[in-house]
Amino acid sequence: MVTLEMRLDMEFSESVWQEQLTKYREIVDYSPLEIFEAELITGQLTYANRAAQQTLGYTREEMQRLKVVDLLADGSKHLFAELQANILVNGIKEAISEYKIKTKTGNVVSTLTNCRISDEADSPKRVVFFCQDLTKSKMLESELWKSQKMEAIGTLAAGVAHDFNNLLMVIQGSVSLLTHNIEESHPQHCLLKKMDQAVKAGADITRKLIGYAGKGKYHVVTINLNDLILDCSALISRTRKNVIITPALAQDLWPTQGDREQIAQVLLNLFVNAVEAMPMGGELSIQTRNVPANEVQDTLSYSVPLGYVSLEVSDTGIGMDSATLKRVFDPFFTTKEMGRGTGLGLASVHGIIKNHNGFIDVISEKGTGTTFRVLFPAQPHATIEVEGSKD
Repeated sequence: MVTLEMRLDMEFSESVWQEQLTKYREIVDYSPLEIFEAELITGQLTYANRAAQQTLGYTREEMQRLKVVDLLADGSKHLFAELQANILVNGIKEAISEYKIKTKTGNVVSTLTNCRISDEADSPKRVVFFCQDLTKSKMLESELWKSQKMEAIGTLAAGVAHDFNNLLMVIQGSVSLLTHNIEESHPQHCLLKKMDQAVKAGADITRKLIGYAGKGKYHVVTINLNDLILDCSALISRTRKNVIITPALAQDLWPTQGDREQIAQVLLNLFVNAVEAMPMGGELSIQTRNVPANEVQDTLSYSVPLGYVSLEVSDTGIGMDSATLKRVFDPFFTTKEMGRGTGLGLASVHGIIKNHNGFIDVISEKGTGTTFRVLFPAQPHATIEVEGSKD
Protein backbone atom coordinates (compact mmCIF):
# COMPACT_ATOMS: atom_id res chain seq x y z
CA MET A 1 0.00 0.00 0.00
CA VAL A 2 1.42 3.39 -1.14
CA THR A 3 1.17 5.88 1.66
CA LEU A 4 0.75 9.63 1.19
CA GLU A 5 4.30 10.13 2.39
CA MET A 6 5.65 7.65 -0.19
CA ARG A 7 3.61 9.29 -2.96
CA LEU A 8 4.96 12.73 -2.00
CA ASP A 9 8.51 11.38 -2.05
CA MET A 10 7.95 9.93 -5.53
CA GLU A 11 6.47 13.17 -6.81
CA PHE A 12 9.36 15.13 -5.28
CA SER A 13 11.92 12.80 -6.86
CA GLU A 14 10.24 13.08 -10.26
CA SER A 15 10.14 16.86 -9.94
CA VAL A 16 13.84 17.01 -9.10
CA TRP A 17 14.65 14.63 -11.95
CA GLN A 18 12.69 16.78 -14.44
CA GLU A 19 14.43 19.89 -13.16
CA GLN A 20 17.86 18.29 -13.58
CA LEU A 21 16.92 16.98 -17.02
CA THR A 22 15.85 20.46 -18.14
CA LYS A 23 19.09 21.95 -16.83
CA TYR A 24 21.30 19.45 -18.66
CA ARG A 25 19.30 19.85 -21.86
CA GLU A 26 19.94 23.60 -21.72
CA ILE A 27 23.66 23.04 -21.13
CA VAL A 28 23.87 20.82 -24.21
CA ASP A 29 21.66 23.07 -26.32
CA TYR A 30 23.69 26.21 -25.52
CA SER A 31 27.11 24.54 -25.66
CA PRO A 32 29.59 26.29 -28.00
CA LEU A 33 30.46 22.85 -29.42
CA GLU A 34 28.41 21.57 -32.35
CA ILE A 35 26.58 18.54 -30.93
CA PHE A 36 24.29 16.22 -32.84
CA GLU A 37 23.03 12.68 -32.43
CA ALA A 38 22.24 9.97 -34.96
CA GLU A 39 21.13 6.37 -35.12
CA LEU A 40 24.20 4.21 -35.54
CA ILE A 41 22.95 1.80 -38.23
CA THR A 42 20.95 4.15 -40.47
CA GLY A 43 22.87 7.34 -39.71
CA GLN A 44 19.56 9.19 -39.34
CA LEU A 45 19.99 12.41 -37.33
CA THR A 46 17.81 12.61 -34.23
CA TYR A 47 19.09 15.77 -32.52
CA ALA A 48 21.17 18.91 -33.20
CA ASN A 49 21.96 21.67 -30.70
CA ARG A 50 21.88 25.39 -31.46
CA ALA A 51 25.59 25.63 -32.31
CA ALA A 52 25.25 22.83 -34.88
CA GLN A 53 22.26 24.55 -36.45
CA GLN A 54 24.01 27.92 -36.62
CA THR A 55 27.30 26.56 -37.99
CA LEU A 56 25.67 24.35 -40.62
CA GLY A 57 22.82 26.68 -41.50
CA TYR A 58 19.98 24.18 -40.96
CA THR A 59 16.95 24.42 -38.71
CA ARG A 60 16.40 21.68 -36.13
CA GLU A 61 13.60 20.22 -38.27
CA GLU A 62 15.80 20.20 -41.39
CA MET A 63 18.62 18.49 -39.49
CA GLN A 64 16.30 15.70 -38.35
CA ARG A 65 15.43 14.92 -41.98
CA LEU A 66 19.09 14.38 -42.86
CA LYS A 67 21.54 11.55 -42.37
CA VAL A 68 25.13 11.83 -41.19
CA VAL A 69 26.48 11.16 -44.70
CA ASP A 70 24.46 14.13 -46.00
CA LEU A 71 26.57 16.42 -43.81
CA LEU A 72 29.98 14.93 -44.55
CA ALA A 73 32.27 16.07 -47.35
CA ASP A 74 33.45 13.33 -49.71
CA GLY A 75 36.79 12.93 -47.94
CA SER A 76 35.11 12.22 -44.58
CA LYS A 77 32.27 9.85 -45.49
CA HIS A 78 34.52 6.81 -45.10
CA LEU A 79 35.25 7.85 -41.48
CA PHE A 80 31.63 7.30 -40.47
CA ALA A 81 31.57 3.91 -42.21
CA GLU A 82 34.73 2.93 -40.32
CA LEU A 83 33.16 4.15 -37.07
CA GLN A 84 30.04 2.03 -37.62
CA ALA A 85 32.17 -1.05 -38.30
CA ASN A 86 34.41 -0.49 -35.26
CA ILE A 87 31.42 -0.07 -32.96
CA LEU A 88 29.55 -3.10 -34.26
CA VAL A 89 32.52 -5.44 -34.72
CA ASN A 90 35.09 -4.26 -32.17
CA GLY A 91 32.75 -2.79 -29.58
CA ILE A 92 34.53 0.54 -29.25
CA LYS A 93 32.71 3.25 -27.30
CA GLU A 94 34.56 6.38 -28.45
CA ALA A 95 36.59 7.65 -31.42
CA ILE A 96 38.18 11.01 -32.27
CA SER A 97 38.67 12.05 -35.90
CA GLU A 98 38.90 15.18 -38.01
CA TYR A 99 35.67 15.41 -39.97
CA LYS A 100 34.99 17.83 -42.80
CA ILE A 101 31.32 18.85 -42.61
CA LYS A 102 29.32 20.58 -45.35
CA THR A 103 27.10 23.52 -44.50
CA LYS A 104 23.75 24.15 -46.15
CA THR A 105 25.41 26.65 -48.51
CA GLY A 106 28.08 24.15 -49.58
CA ASN A 107 30.99 25.49 -47.55
CA VAL A 108 33.22 22.94 -45.82
CA VAL A 109 34.03 23.26 -42.10
CA SER A 110 36.92 21.31 -40.58
CA THR A 111 36.04 19.91 -37.16
CA LEU A 112 37.77 17.84 -34.51
CA THR A 113 34.98 15.40 -33.67
CA ASN A 114 34.59 13.13 -30.64
CA CYS A 115 32.11 10.35 -31.43
CA ARG A 116 30.60 8.53 -28.43
CA ILE A 117 28.08 5.72 -28.23
CA SER A 118 25.09 6.62 -26.09
CA ASP A 119 25.22 4.83 -22.72
CA GLU A 120 21.48 4.27 -22.71
CA ALA A 121 20.36 0.74 -23.47
CA ASP A 122 18.15 1.91 -26.29
CA SER A 123 17.56 0.10 -29.54
CA PRO A 124 18.62 1.11 -32.10
CA LYS A 125 22.00 2.28 -30.83
CA ARG A 126 22.78 5.95 -31.09
CA VAL A 127 26.05 7.85 -31.58
CA VAL A 128 26.65 11.40 -30.34
CA PHE A 129 29.03 13.76 -32.19
CA PHE A 130 30.83 16.51 -30.27
CA CYS A 131 32.44 18.80 -32.88
CA GLN A 132 34.94 21.61 -32.38
CA ASP A 133 35.24 23.99 -35.34
CA LEU A 134 38.88 24.08 -36.50
CA THR A 135 38.36 26.64 -39.28
CA LYS A 136 39.85 29.59 -37.35
CA SER A 137 42.76 27.58 -35.94
CA LYS A 138 43.48 26.17 -39.41
CA MET A 139 43.52 29.71 -40.79
CA LEU A 140 45.87 30.89 -38.02
CA GLU A 141 48.11 27.88 -38.64
CA SER A 142 48.23 28.72 -42.35
CA GLU A 143 49.05 32.37 -41.59
CA LEU A 144 51.81 31.30 -39.18
CA TRP A 145 53.31 28.97 -41.78
CA LYS A 146 53.15 31.71 -44.41
CA SER A 147 54.75 34.22 -42.04
CA GLN A 148 57.58 31.80 -41.23
CA LYS A 149 58.08 31.04 -44.91
CA MET A 150 58.23 34.75 -45.80
CA GLU A 151 60.67 35.40 -42.95
CA ALA A 152 62.96 32.58 -44.11
CA ILE A 153 62.87 33.77 -47.71
CA GLY A 154 63.47 37.32 -46.50
CA THR A 155 66.61 36.28 -44.61
CA LEU A 156 67.88 34.48 -47.70
CA ALA A 157 66.97 37.40 -49.97
CA ALA A 158 68.81 39.89 -47.75
CA GLY A 159 71.98 37.79 -47.80
CA VAL A 160 71.83 37.33 -51.58
CA ALA A 161 71.10 41.03 -52.13
CA HIS A 162 74.07 42.22 -50.08
CA ASP A 163 76.47 39.78 -51.75
CA PHE A 164 75.11 40.66 -55.19
CA ASN A 165 75.38 44.35 -54.40
CA ASN A 166 79.05 43.93 -53.51
CA LEU A 167 79.70 42.28 -56.88
CA LEU A 168 77.84 45.06 -58.69
CA MET A 169 79.96 47.69 -56.94
CA VAL A 170 83.14 46.04 -58.27
CA ILE A 171 81.67 45.87 -61.78
CA GLN A 172 80.41 49.46 -61.63
CA GLY A 173 83.79 50.72 -60.40
CA SER A 174 85.61 48.92 -63.19
CA VAL A 175 83.17 50.19 -65.83
CA SER A 176 83.53 53.76 -64.54
CA LEU A 177 87.34 53.57 -64.78
CA LEU A 178 87.22 52.13 -68.29
CA THR A 179 84.65 54.71 -69.43
CA HIS A 180 86.78 57.52 -68.00
CA ASN A 181 89.79 56.37 -70.05
CA ILE A 182 87.91 55.81 -73.33
CA GLU A 183 86.66 58.54 -75.64
CA GLU A 184 82.97 58.57 -76.53
CA SER A 185 83.91 57.96 -80.16
CA HIS A 186 85.59 54.68 -79.27
CA PRO A 187 83.61 51.62 -80.55
CA GLN A 188 83.68 50.01 -77.09
CA HIS A 189 82.20 53.06 -75.34
CA CYS A 190 78.64 52.04 -76.27
CA LEU A 191 79.16 48.57 -74.78
CA LEU A 192 80.50 50.05 -71.55
CA LYS A 193 77.45 52.33 -71.35
CA LYS A 194 75.15 49.30 -71.70
CA MET A 195 77.09 47.53 -68.96
CA ASP A 196 76.61 50.55 -66.71
CA GLN A 197 72.86 50.50 -67.41
CA ALA A 198 72.74 46.76 -66.60
CA VAL A 199 74.55 47.38 -63.31
CA LYS A 200 71.99 50.06 -62.37
CA ALA A 201 69.14 47.65 -63.22
CA GLY A 202 70.80 45.03 -61.02
CA ALA A 203 71.15 47.57 -58.22
CA ASP A 204 67.42 48.29 -58.48
CA ILE A 205 66.70 44.56 -58.06
CA THR A 206 68.89 44.39 -54.94
CA ARG A 207 67.12 47.47 -53.55
CA LYS A 208 63.78 45.69 -53.96
CA LEU A 209 65.17 42.52 -52.39
CA ILE A 210 66.43 44.49 -49.41
CA GLY A 211 63.04 46.17 -49.17
CA TYR A 212 61.31 42.78 -49.22
CA ALA A 213 63.66 41.50 -46.51
CA GLY A 214 62.74 44.48 -44.32
CA LYS A 215 66.30 45.77 -44.04
CA GLY A 216 65.95 49.14 -45.74
CA LYS A 217 64.30 51.66 -43.40
CA TYR A 218 67.04 54.28 -43.35
CA HIS A 219 65.65 57.76 -42.64
CA VAL A 220 62.54 57.83 -40.45
CA VAL A 221 60.45 61.00 -40.54
CA THR A 222 56.84 61.89 -39.76
CA ILE A 223 54.67 61.65 -42.86
CA ASN A 224 51.32 63.01 -43.94
CA LEU A 225 50.21 60.08 -46.09
CA ASN A 226 47.68 62.21 -47.97
CA ASP A 227 50.41 64.53 -49.30
CA LEU A 228 52.51 61.61 -50.46
CA ILE A 229 49.47 60.01 -52.15
CA LEU A 230 48.71 63.20 -54.08
CA ASP A 231 52.32 63.45 -55.29
CA CYS A 232 52.49 59.82 -56.44
CA SER A 233 49.01 59.72 -57.99
CA ALA A 234 49.76 62.91 -59.96
CA LEU A 235 52.72 61.10 -61.53
CA ILE A 236 50.46 58.20 -62.55
CA SER A 237 47.74 60.46 -63.94
CA ARG A 238 50.24 62.16 -66.26
CA THR A 239 51.28 58.85 -67.82
CA ARG A 240 47.89 57.05 -68.06
CA LYS A 241 45.15 59.31 -69.36
CA ASN A 242 42.59 56.48 -69.71
CA VAL A 243 42.59 55.79 -65.95
CA ILE A 244 40.34 57.94 -63.77
CA ILE A 245 41.85 58.50 -60.31
CA THR A 246 39.30 59.20 -57.57
CA PRO A 247 40.88 60.06 -54.20
CA ALA A 248 38.78 60.04 -51.02
CA LEU A 249 41.28 61.27 -48.45
CA ALA A 250 40.38 61.90 -44.82
CA GLN A 251 40.94 65.57 -43.97
CA ASP A 252 41.82 64.82 -40.34
CA LEU A 253 44.18 61.94 -41.15
CA TRP A 254 46.60 61.07 -38.37
CA PRO A 255 50.31 61.32 -39.23
CA THR A 256 52.48 58.22 -39.44
CA GLN A 257 56.23 57.67 -39.36
CA GLY A 258 58.57 55.94 -41.77
CA ASP A 259 61.09 56.26 -44.54
CA ARG A 260 59.49 58.70 -46.97
CA GLU A 261 61.15 57.24 -50.05
CA GLN A 262 60.16 53.70 -49.16
CA ILE A 263 56.54 54.66 -48.42
CA ALA A 264 56.51 56.41 -51.81
CA GLN A 265 57.83 53.18 -53.34
CA VAL A 266 54.92 51.30 -51.74
CA LEU A 267 52.41 53.77 -53.17
CA LEU A 268 53.91 53.75 -56.65
CA ASN A 269 54.02 49.95 -56.74
CA LEU A 270 50.36 49.69 -55.71
CA PHE A 271 49.29 52.40 -58.18
CA VAL A 272 51.29 50.92 -61.08
CA ASN A 273 49.94 47.43 -60.39
CA ALA A 274 46.39 48.80 -60.37
CA VAL A 275 46.95 50.66 -63.65
CA GLU A 276 48.50 47.61 -65.33
CA ALA A 277 45.45 45.56 -64.29
CA MET A 278 43.31 47.98 -66.38
CA PRO A 279 44.91 47.88 -69.87
CA MET A 280 41.73 49.29 -71.44
CA GLY A 281 41.35 51.96 -68.77
CA GLY A 282 39.20 52.12 -65.69
CA GLU A 283 38.95 53.71 -62.25
CA LEU A 284 41.63 53.82 -59.57
CA SER A 285 40.14 54.61 -56.16
CA ILE A 286 42.37 55.74 -53.30
CA GLN A 287 40.90 56.08 -49.83
CA THR A 288 42.44 56.99 -46.49
CA ARG A 289 40.87 57.03 -43.04
CA ASN A 290 41.72 56.76 -39.37
CA VAL A 291 41.22 53.33 -37.79
CA PRO A 292 40.83 53.48 -33.99
CA ALA A 293 42.54 50.75 -31.98
CA ASN A 294 39.25 49.13 -30.93
CA GLU A 295 38.45 48.30 -34.58
CA VAL A 296 41.51 46.09 -34.96
CA GLN A 297 42.47 45.16 -31.40
CA ASP A 298 40.73 41.76 -31.55
CA THR A 299 43.07 40.71 -34.38
CA LEU A 300 46.26 41.83 -32.63
CA SER A 301 48.24 40.23 -29.84
CA TYR A 302 49.50 43.53 -28.46
CA SER A 303 48.11 46.91 -27.46
CA VAL A 304 47.85 49.82 -29.91
CA PRO A 305 47.76 53.24 -28.16
CA LEU A 306 45.76 55.10 -30.80
CA GLY A 307 45.22 53.10 -33.95
CA TYR A 308 46.22 52.97 -37.57
CA VAL A 309 46.16 55.05 -40.71
CA SER A 310 44.32 53.04 -43.37
CA LEU A 311 45.04 53.20 -47.10
CA GLU A 312 42.83 51.38 -49.62
CA VAL A 313 43.81 51.16 -53.29
CA SER A 314 41.08 49.70 -55.52
CA ASP A 315 40.92 49.16 -59.26
CA THR A 316 38.26 48.01 -61.70
CA GLY A 317 40.68 45.75 -63.53
CA ILE A 318 40.87 42.07 -64.44
CA GLY A 319 41.26 40.85 -60.84
CA MET A 320 43.05 37.71 -59.66
CA ASP A 321 42.03 34.10 -59.24
CA SER A 322 42.51 32.29 -55.91
CA ALA A 323 45.78 30.64 -56.98
CA THR A 324 47.35 33.99 -57.89
CA LEU A 325 45.96 35.61 -54.75
CA LYS A 326 47.77 33.09 -52.54
CA ARG A 327 51.15 33.93 -54.09
CA VAL A 328 50.75 37.63 -54.76
CA PHE A 329 53.42 38.67 -52.20
CA ASP A 330 55.87 35.86 -52.99
CA PRO A 331 59.22 37.13 -54.32
CA PHE A 332 59.88 36.47 -58.02
CA PHE A 333 56.26 35.48 -58.62
CA THR A 334 54.79 37.40 -61.56
CA THR A 335 51.95 36.95 -64.03
CA LYS A 336 53.68 39.18 -66.58
CA GLU A 337 55.35 37.77 -69.65
CA MET A 338 59.09 37.08 -69.67
CA GLY A 339 61.19 40.21 -69.48
CA ARG A 340 58.37 42.50 -68.30
CA GLY A 341 58.62 42.02 -64.56
CA THR A 342 60.92 40.75 -61.83
CA GLY A 343 58.15 39.66 -59.45
CA LEU A 344 59.65 41.81 -56.69
CA GLY A 345 57.25 44.77 -56.72
CA LEU A 346 54.61 43.49 -54.32
CA ALA A 347 57.18 41.40 -52.45
CA SER A 348 59.12 44.58 -51.62
CA VAL A 349 55.84 46.33 -50.74
CA HIS A 350 55.10 43.56 -48.23
CA GLY A 351 58.60 43.79 -46.74
CA ILE A 352 58.57 47.58 -46.42
CA ILE A 353 55.14 47.63 -44.75
CA LYS A 354 56.14 44.85 -42.36
CA ASN A 355 59.34 46.73 -41.50
CA HIS A 356 57.21 49.79 -40.67
CA ASN A 357 55.11 47.66 -38.25
CA GLY A 358 52.19 47.82 -40.64
CA PHE A 359 49.86 45.31 -42.27
CA ILE A 360 48.67 44.64 -45.80
CA ASP A 361 45.99 42.39 -47.21
CA VAL A 362 44.30 42.02 -50.57
CA ILE A 363 40.81 41.17 -51.79
CA SER A 364 40.25 40.18 -55.40
CA GLU A 365 38.18 38.03 -57.72
CA LYS A 366 38.66 37.31 -61.38
CA GLY A 367 36.87 39.96 -63.40
CA THR A 368 35.83 42.13 -60.44
CA GLY A 369 38.95 44.18 -59.69
CA THR A 370 41.32 44.23 -56.72
CA THR A 371 41.59 46.11 -53.43
CA PHE A 372 44.80 46.40 -51.40
CA ARG A 373 44.39 47.60 -47.81
CA VAL A 374 47.40 48.89 -45.89
CA LEU A 375 47.56 49.88 -42.22
CA PHE A 376 50.37 52.07 -40.86
CA PRO A 377 50.68 52.80 -37.11
CA ALA A 378 49.43 56.30 -36.30
CA GLN A 379 51.66 58.84 -34.55
CA PRO A 380 49.23 61.35 -33.00
CA HIS A 381 51.74 63.71 -31.37
CA ALA A 382 54.34 63.77 -34.14
CA THR A 383 55.24 66.89 -36.14
CA ILE A 384 55.28 66.63 -39.93
CA GLU A 385 58.76 67.15 -41.31
CA VAL A 386 58.88 69.84 -43.97
CA GLU A 387 59.98 68.69 -47.42
CA GLY A 388 63.69 69.29 -47.95
CA SER A 389 64.63 69.21 -44.26
CA LYS A 390 66.56 65.95 -44.54
CA ASP A 391 70.23 65.96 -43.62
